[in-house]
Amino acid sequence: MLKNRDIICIASANWDAMWVNSQHLTSRLARQNRILYVNNLGLRAPGASVTDLRKVVARVAGWLKGAESVAPNIYVLSPIALPFHQFPLIRTINRVLLVRRIRKWAKVLGFKRPILWSFLPTAESLVGRLGESGVVYQCVDDYSANPGVAVEAIQEAEARMEKGADLTIVTSRVLFEARKDRLEHLMYSPNVADVGHFLNSREPLPDGIAHAIKGRKVIGYHGNIADYKVDLDLLEAVARANPEAILLLVGPVGWGDPSTQVKRLMALPNVLMPGRADWATIPPLVKAFDVALLPMRINASTNSSFPMKFYEYMACGKPIVATRMPNIEEYRDKPKLCRIATSTDEFVKFVADALADPGDEETVAARVDEAGQHDWESRIEAISERVEEALEVPEQRVALVHDWLTGMRGGEKVLEAMCEIWPHAEIFTLIYFPGKLSPTIERMKIHTSFVQFLPWLEQRYRHYLPFFPSAIEEFDLNGFDLVISSSHCVAKSVITPPTTPHISYVHTPMRYVWDLYDDYFGPERVKNPVARLALRIIANWLRGWDQRTAPRVDAYIANSRHVAKRIKAYYLREATVIHPPVDTEQFEPAEDVEDFYLIVSAFAPYKRVDLAVEAAVEGGFRLKIVGTGQDLGKIKKVAANHDNVELLGWQSDEEIRSLFARCRAFLFPGEEDFGITPVEAQAAGRPVIAFGKGGALETVVGGFVGEAIPEDATGVFFKDQTASALVEAVRFFEANMDKFDTAKIREHAQPFGRERFKDEIRTFVTMAADELREAQGR
Repeated sequence: MLKNRDIICIASANWDAMWVNSQHLTSRLARQNRILYVNNLGLRAPGASVTDLRKVVARVAGWLKGAESVAPNIYVLSPIALPFHQFPLIRTINRVLLVRRIRKWAKVLGFKRPILWSFLPTAESLVGRLGESGVVYQCVDDYSANPGVAVEAIQEAEARMEKGADLTIVTSRVLFEARKDRLEHLMYSPNVADVGHFLNSREPLPDGIAHAIKGRKVIGYHGNIADYKVDLDLLEAVARANPEAILLLVGPVGWGDPSTQVKRLMALPNVLMPGRADWATIPPLVKAFDVALLPMRINASTNSSFPMKFYEYMACGKPIVATRMPNIEEYRDKPKLCRIATSTDEFVKFVADALADPGDEETVAARVDEAGQHDWESRIEAISERVEEALEVPEQRVALVHDWLTGMRGGEKVLEAMCEIWPHAEIFTLIYFPGKLSPTIERMKIHTSFVQFLPWLEQRYRHYLPFFPSAIEEFDLNGFDLVISSSHCVAKSVITPPTTPHISYVHTPMRYVWDLYDDYFGPERVKNPVARLALRIIANWLRGWDQRTAPRVDAYIANSRHVAKRIKAYYLREATVIHPPVDTEQFEPAEDVEDFYLIVSAFAPYKRVDLAVEAAVEGGFRLKIVGTGQDLGKIKKVAANHDNVELLGWQSDEEIRSLFARCRAFLFPGEEDFGITPVEAQAAGRPVIAFGKGGALETVVGGFVGEAIPEDATGVFFKDQTASALVEAVRFFEANMDKFDTAKIREHAQPFGRERFKDEIRTFVTMAADELREAQGR
């Protein structure tokens, strides 16, 4: 059983509403743990109904109160959230409001390293932001099937919630089957009843109801009376077929579906609808039933649910008549426990049968016994055990901080190798586009920032650069033993606890605000002078922030000597050089080399793919280009009407390897910090023609145009970053092709391999972290 833990519960119902899983679970966990119970945040937008208006007023009033103690170890908080989940901006506002509100009260209550336990998928925006020790997602329904919700937004939120959870608990077989093949940490825990509450209750039946049903048979239902859940026409048919009996329907009307209309039912003389009953009053009401109903509609919502009242009815020994829901299908051949109907006529007939034959003492005892096997007291033990298992803390909690995850490029290959070294680490990143990373990265627990919820993200995320500093600083890394950042923008500036070692692998200091500012924001790219002025102000502020936050890193690693020099110049810090990993073993030379040159690159300004296209047009040589990006329009314009230039877009890894092996030479016209693709080309045995600055000087062996070709040459360099200089380099290379040996070129690439990187980074991080802890006296 969980003990002495702090738990933040994001509930699916308000504490004082009709009791469902969230109240049952937390009331039991509170015996030995402290609970901050966060009232239902809402899944659908409020309508114009009086019920919804009352909810809004109550929520505002609750927000003004703050956290209230409602029972021993239970504090209820009613934060304000806007249930317009289809709008990214609204989701961002909600995240800011919720995080601040919950953090404040968790701090007031003295909560430390709480478990975040959510019954709602929309709580995914809280994951990784509350300093939690772990995340449990308890899914009791198909929320996207609820009326009035933003279906796609809820489904996406649930996918992110499950991704961030250490354990997902589902309460129905249908929900389990839909997830079992994609979730590693999944528990099937069907709904249960508070059997003792129903068996041992001595509460009297309310006088008004006792008087109304006196001397008559009672056909009963308790729970939410909402049109999307309950078949109101079926209830009307039952009432009309049994005029001598009372149809007693206990519960709120339209909870979750304000459009519910019950006028026709209420007009019938034998229908009694007293409204919602207190939890203490429900057992005597159910005991008054002669037949208990589960008249559920058959739809996506009810197919995924397991009604808690099923075992509550059984705990009172009552005969049950139900519609055919998948999650009670196992009782289809046990009519003494539950009669399951497949049509209205059959349902009405089964009600009549149950009234005529409610069951003998043995049958009633069998029902009570069946309920006893599905009691909260035994289930809470099983759930606690699985939660403790899922939240077992590894020997070392590691956080990997990466700027953004939008595709697999050089930085992501570094991160991928880190994920292999620290497979239980958690990733913190500004932005994450699922499905665009390798399986190794995708399987990790990934936390995103508020930038994830800003509009037009996929097309415009770079435009949110001014927000990146605030976004990276919002991550709560308390409780981690080691932080490793993989940074080309702001990741190195994450805030870590004072005693936690922070080691930063820097691919480059922010190139767009330092040495390549004009390439990104110069007059040729930004025509509007007002915009240029604004960008210059922002860039100046970012440079200052970047320098001020440099001391947050305890030890720097640079991906090349070129970057180490820039770290020294901008941050005044020394850096150890560890070249990034290259999958050299994935590349093989081809038997036949073809007559084309190759570029594999993102179309970022500093990559200078446009220069290579201009050179191909000028020099007339064949050029194949794999990639896409922000400069695509510019490159298409230069390449237009020139058949010797092929823009291939992104290709499969297999096709890229084939292109590397078959090309005459690989072109590398930009000034890179390191440059993985030239190493990949060399691993395939192909020479490189590179601009003679930056990381290429560390990975390619060669002479400049017009100079002698070294015996172990793997390429040639050109001095001026112009199309004419590149054309000259291509001609110089073609005149000296016989001096390049495929085997030697391939051999030169091998030391840059993946296992070498993993060994070096693991050794450095371990030693650096130990030295830092020793210096701190730990």
